[in-house]
Amino acid sequence: MISVQDMLSHGYALTPVPFGEKGPKDKAWNQRQNVITDVKDAYRLQGFNLGLCHAYANPLTAAFDLDDTTYSDAWFSKRGITLADLLNADDAVIVSSGKANSLKPLYRLPGGVEALVSQKVNKPDGNCGLELRCGTKGGLTVQDIIPPSRHPLGTTYRFLGRGNPLNLPVIPECLLRIWEDLNANQVTKKKPSAQGPIYVAVP
Repeated sequence: MISVQDMLSHGYALTPVPFGEKGPKDKAWNQRQNVITDVKDAYRLQGFNLGLCHAYANPLTAAFDLDDTTYSDAWFSKRGITLADLLNADDAVIVSSGKANSLKPLYRLPGGVEALVSQKVNKPDGNCGLELRCGTKGGLTVQDIIPPSRHPLGTTYRFLGRGNPLNLPVIPECLLRIWEDLNANQVTKKKPSAQGPIYVAVP
């Protein structure tokens, strides 16, 4: 079992999430000063789910949230990537929530690459197929629940893969290029909302 102290000492940036839930309740959780990075503050995470705050980790981290692995496999294949190769890599670190057909590979970003704006790729039916998760357009962070947290369905998050969760693999160049291309070719859909434009990745 990897402890919270181990994670923090290896550069993880964490936020407490109510046990059995998927998102923080504090509206300001995604501001850097509110994220936990120091081992001495590990006690603040006791009794909570753990949210990994990618844009504030050292090194920066990122997640490919495969909400539908079947769709994700086809999406990557169109871009010349075999999903099975990524998941079976010797250094792969994957989070499983226990939910069927859903996996979340974790990576670290190479030095010199700033936090990437997160992108969501929807399936033709409008449901989410996969998400590329790191930071926000406004320069804040997103978070992903990691082990040993509890999923709302009652399952416990686990680390899968052959890699070491305390030494995440560097994101493969092919994935980094895809992400950067999505950000560069972002489509703006304007809706009559006070929230302003909504950014959606091209499927």
